[in-house]
Amino acid sequence: MTPLETAVPELAAHRATATRLRPTRGTPGVRDSSIGGPLLWPASEPWPHCHESHDDWAENVIGWQHGVWTLEQVATMRELSAGRVDDLPPADRARYDAAEAGVPFLVLTGGPVPLLSVAQVRRADVPDFVGPDDADLMQVLWCPVDHPDLWCPRVAVRWRREDEVGEILAAPPRPVVGTEDYVPWACVLAPERVTEYEYAELLPAEVREKLDAWGGVYDPIAPGWKVGGFARWNLTGPLEQACECGAGLRLVMSVQGGGERHGSREAWDPTEVSIGRGHALWIWCCSRDFGHPVRTTMQ
Repeated sequence: MTPLETAVPELAAHRATATRLRPTRGTPGVRDSSIGGPLLWPASEPWPHCHESHDDWAENVIGWQHGVWTLEQVATMRELSAGRVDDLPPADRARYDAAEAGVPFLVLTGGPVPLLSVAQVRRADVPDFVGPDDADLMQVLWCPVDHPDLWCPRVAVRWRREDEVGEILAAPPRPVVGTEDYVPWACVLAPERVTEYEYAELLPAEVREKLDAWGGVYDPIAPGWKVGGFARWNLTGPLEQACECGAGLRLVMSVQGGGERHGSREAWDPTEVSIGRGHALWIWCCSRDFGHPVRTTMQ
C-alpha cells in the first residue's frame, strides 16, 4: 500500500502504473528504445508524410521573422547556442547566423512534409507498453510544424513486430523544420515504472472529499516522457474524448520536456522538446482499434 492509499484507501480503485522513459543524451541504435533516435523501419514501407496544407502556418509566422530550417541547421544552432550567442567568436557567430537564416518558406509549403521520428519504444524495455497484443515495437512520428487548429504537431503512431521488419530503411527522408522545439536530441532511455492515481477532478466526489480532509499534496501523475498511466488536465480541465468511431480513448504516451533546472540544460532537458509554453502533449489511441488515427491534447 502506498502512502497515498494509507491516507485515502479508496484511491486503490483509481491506481495505475506508468513507465517513465527518463531520456539521457546518447547514440541509440536502430533496434534500441529511444527518443530522437533512428527507427526500425522496413525498406519496403513508404515513410509517412503530412499532407495537410502548411500555408496558414507560413502566413502566420512570416510576420514574426520566423525561419524554416533543415535538420542540419537546427543542429548547428543548438551546438553554438549553449552559451550566449553574442559572445561567440566571429567565425562561430557567422555559422550561427547562416544557420538561423534557414531556407525559403516555399520549401515547406511546396508539398507533403516528411514526418520526423520522435520515439521508438520496445515492449521488452517498457512494462506499460501500449499496443496490439501481437506488436512489440511502437514508433511515434510527427510533423515538425505547428498546425494552427491546435498549435502543436500532428502525430502518427505505428506498431509493428521487430522480427517482421526485414530489410531496414537506411536513409529516411529528412524534413525541413518549422518549429525547432519539435526536433528531439537523440537520447537513450532508462525506463522506470511508477504508480499513479487518477487526476483529482476525475475522482468520485466522496474520494475528493477525503483527499481534502487529509490535507496533503495530491500530485499523483508523473511528469516528463512516459508511457501509460493517467493524464493531467491542468490547462483546460477534463475533456470528453472519443475516437472517430465512437469508442473511448486510451493514453499511449506523454511528451514533456524540461524538469528541475539543476546544472546544464542537457541534464534537466535532454531532449530539448517543448510543447506550447512548456506544456505536455498527451497522445491517445482508440480503445477498440489501434489502426485508427491517434489523437492529441496539450495540457
